[in-house]
Amino acid sequence: MPLRDPRIPSTTALRAFDVEIDDAQLLSGPLFNQSSLAIDAAVAGQGVALARSTLVAIDLAAARLVRPLTEQCPAPFANWIVCPKEFVDAAKIVHFMRWLRAEVEKATRRLAKG
Repeated sequence: MPLRDPRIPSTTALRAFDVEIDDAQLLSGPLFNQSSLAIDAAVAGQGVALARSTLVAIDLAAARLVRPLTEQCPAPFANWIVCPKEFVDAAKIVHFMRWLRAEVEKATRRLAKG
């Protein structure tokens, strides 16, 4: 049973992987309003979830989840870090952004190793 997150376009992603599934099958599964709920349901064996690699990296490393497909599909959306314009050069914002970039680079390297 597919576990759906409305923020991830399941039909588009699955078709990009050449997975044959009709709309009735896709629409038959539960719809979660948080990705973490779909991931938790997949860990509990309740279905298959389409999830961002950064959100499932720990579960994959611990073998609680496996990737049934080797292909990856880039997310069609982005996350933005925002703050008021007058704080953009503040030391704590600059420090946070450096830390965040370093963490993203580390996570990207970890995920690339598989």
